[in-house]
Formats: sequence, structure tokens, C-alpha cells
Amino acid sequence: MSEKSTKKRRFRSVLAGVLSIAGLVWAAGVPMAGWCWGCDLAANFVAWSVVFPVVAAVCVALWGSRRARLLVAIAAVAQLGAVGWWMQAGRAARDDGLGERGGGALGVLQCNAQTGGATPDEVLALLRQSGAGVVALTEASGDVLDRLRIDPEMLLRYPYRDVPPWRLTNTRLILSAWPLEPLLVRADLPAGDPRRALRLVRVLHEDGPFVVLVLHPQSPRTPARWRRGNELLEVAIETVRERAPGEPLLVLADLNSTPTGGRSRRLVSGLGVRRSKPVLVLDGTYPAWLPWPLRAAIDDVWVSDEWRVAAWRTLEVPGSDHRAVEVELRR
Repeated sequence: MSEKSTKKRRFRSVLAGVLSIAGLVWAAGVPMAGWCWGCDLAANFVAWSVVFPVVAAVCVALWGSRRARLLVAIAAVAQLGAVGWWMQAGRAARDDGLGERGGGALGVLQCNAQTGGATPDEVLALLRQSGAGVVALTEASGDVLDRLRIDPEMLLRYPYRDVPPWRLTNTRLILSAWPLEPLLVRADLPAGDPRRALRLVRVLHEDGPFVVLVLHPQSPRTPARWRRGNELLEVAIETVRERAPGEPLLVLADLNSTPTGGRSRRLVSGLGVRRSKPVLVLDGTYPAWLPWPLRAAIDDVWVSDEWRVAAWRTLEVPGSDHRAVEVELRR
């Protein structure tokens, strides 16, 4: 073997080693997601770290020594195991299909309507297509709010609502086929109270009441937005603990966090809820125009232990940069 070939082989082995170490560090850093902005961004996209051991394996498979292949293989197994563990953690139990858990199915819809994007007609068409009994809209425009207040079909289908009494843009609201008992009344909260950004209600369902929390923390585009979003999440956790401790709970949110991100993991640990999205469903919600795996799963329905997930899917929302999440639950 020439000196030039030896140098190339050594370079590729070193490159494979660097990639393997980088992939391991990336995967091992998920528990540090809440420590800093950069750590959280890395944790949100830890699934993409699997590219590192793949490239490393190609390097050593073609040109590496036996020792380099063994080290890369060990690192790859450790990293893929860690990524798989983080990805499956915090997922809700699936429905066994035996129908022995009590009442019928509950349809739930979470939709980010993106203010100025999806028109009222498009949002109402989505609701008609879904037929969910409980709906949460985030970033709903004033035009959408106006149409929901007067549309005869929507008034019949969702006679119970938690919506602002005034015309707002970029608001959050809850629509329900069953009576609602507000646990937070925005008008009663002082200006500047962070709880004004939450919706928290008790749904008086015939199979037993349950609580619904709707929130939309800011996206972590900057460290400041990341901190403000995390602060809102902590307020939401403390509010639920104070006003609805131990009750069956649904959290409907554009959390701006993937299953491995710090916010999602904090919500799971803070309220004992689990993500509805099955780990083997290869889909996401944002940005809507990109295919999986480039579409991140930041919108979802989190459920307490009383619930089982019978079905989960995303729906197109014309005009919005998010796909909606529709979930069928049983308890």
C-alpha cells in the first residue's frame, strides 16, 4: 500500500472516530436540554444525529482497519440505543381494541391556524372534516373567531366554548360538544399575569369529567424567546397542579418542542402526561410543506394515564404552516 493510500485510510479512520464521538455526545446530551438554549435545540433534533454513525460506518467499512470498524460499531450501537430510548420515552399507551375500558371514543383536534394564513373557510372546513368533540385552536385570527361565533353549524356542533369575549388576533380557544367549566377566567386575571396566555377548562363529559389545558409557548428562535416559553410552561404546570390536581387531563398544544426536546420532557415529568403520537408513526407537523423527517413533531395531544390512544394522524390546514393533529382516545 502506497504512502498516499495509507494517509487516506488514516484520515478516514480519524474522521469516522470524530463522527462517532460527536454522535454519542449529541445523543447523550438530551437530559441537558433544560440547561441552555443550545442544548435544547440539539435535543429537539437528536434523531438527526443518526446520520453521524451511518457516515462513520461507510468510512470504515470501505477503508478502515478492523479495530476502527469495531470501535465505530460499538459507538453506533450505543448511540442508536440512546436515541431510541429518548424517542420512545414519554409516549402514551395504545388502546388494545377490546373496548373494555368504559365509554366510547373521544375525538380531539389540536390545530395551529397561523394568524393571517388559514382563512375562516379553511379552518371551518377542517373542523367539519374532523368531527372531533373537543377542539383547540392556537394562533386563531380575529376573522376565524368572528366566523365561529356566528356559523350555524359550528354553533350546533360546538355549543360550549372558552373564547375571548372580545376580538383578538393570535389567540387560543377551546370548542367542545360538552359543557365546560372554566378553571381560569382571563377577565379576572390582572394585566401582565402570564396565566392570561392559558386556557384551562373542565369538560363535563357523560363518561366522566376531564380537564383540558391549551397553551402555546414561544418558539425557541432566540435564547430570550426560549426562556419566555419555558417560563410559560412552568406557569401552566403550577396552575394545573393548583386548580385540577389528580384529575384526568388533556394538554393540547403547539409546544414548539419535539418529543426529545426540553419542554416536552418537562411537561411529561411535571404533569405526568404522555405524548399521543406513536413513536413508529413517521410524521410531524411543522413546517407543513416539508416531508418527514424534515417535518418536526411540535404539535400534539398529551394525555394522563387514564387515557389510551386509539388513533393518531395529522391533517392538512390550507394556508397554515402547521399540520393539525387529530387523536382518538379511550379510557
